[in-house]
Amino acid sequence: MSLSEICNLAAGSRRKPEPKITTVESLSATKFDVAELAERVARNIHQHDYYGRGANVPYTIHLSDVANNVTGAFYKAVAWLHDSLEDHPEFTRDDLIDQHGIPAQVVDVVEIITKKPDEEYEQYIIRVSKSYAATVVKVADLLSNLRAQPPKRLVRRYAKALTVLTSKMIPNL
Repeated sequence: MSLSEICNLAAGSRRKPEPKITTVESLSATKFDVAELAERVARNIHQHDYYGRGANVPYTIHLSDVANNVTGAFYKAVAWLHDSLEDHPEFTRDDLIDQHGIPAQVVDVVEIITKKPDEEYEQYIIRVSKSYAATVVKVADLLSNLRAQPPKRLVRRYAKALTVLTSKMIPNL
């Protein structure tokens, strides 16, 4: 059972249906699965980025890990793109939509997951927790970050964030 399936079961009535976006029309009128399109775009955006303590792992490994821990084309698309705007401010919402064909509904959630430069981390997590879709992907992101064996200070930060996010998903936890 995947993380999003567990979250969906636990959330019960709080769960909002996944937007019915499974394919998009590219400029050449070829249908693409939205998750596959998002993966291609993310791989292009992060092609020179690295992840982890030694910064020797291609960043797309992290993005793939996050995407593999959610279900559904919509959530997978958000997972692939979740760090694009934050890590690459030269790319904008309009770029993702107009130049790359990413549906606006996907980019809306990517923007929610994007931490603003002047935003305190705790406030950021509270803001993310107000969106079910953003919460599902952020939880998968945090779990991926923890698998990378971060320093203790980040483990504590991620644990607090997971507590806030999961308490919003599972109110009686």
